[in-house]
Amino acid sequence: MKKLILAASLLALGAQAKAALFLNNNTNCSVIVQVYAHDLNHGTCGLLSGRIVVAPMSAVSFNNVTNLNTTPGWLGQTAVTTGGTTVWGWDGITFNGSGGGPIGNTTACFTTDNLTVPNGCIPVANVTATWTAVSSSTAVVDFN
Repeated sequence: MKKLILAASLLALGAQAKAALFLNNNTNCSVIVQVYAHDLNHGTCGLLSGRIVVAPMSAVSFNNVTNLNTTPGWLGQTAVTTGGTTVWGWDGITFNGSGGGPIGNTTACFTTDNLTVPNGCIPVANVTATWTAVSSSTAVVDFN
């Protein structure tokens, strides 16, 4: 029930913002994420963020690509929202370092929208990450 309420709240916020990225960590371990996106000046998957830590049983959201300009920052680049959501958007993520691999929008530069990997926690367990494109500029990523 908790997940359902959280998902409904996030979707309502996304509708108000007209675009957003939601990272929902439903596990007992932190998840480390890097985000891929695009904008007017950077093609598909042209933006890669610094590392974002999503604490256990919590959620992180970003309204648009410029939210990542400062913390954690786009690696050596700056994003713009010029042209609106038809020009910029979220493409995918890598999670928990190199072992997590990339997932994301399969119409962008990713081959899968879900992946299960060991989470690195003690005791070691698997984490499944699922990318759901709600619209062309809104995505929800669930870690279970």
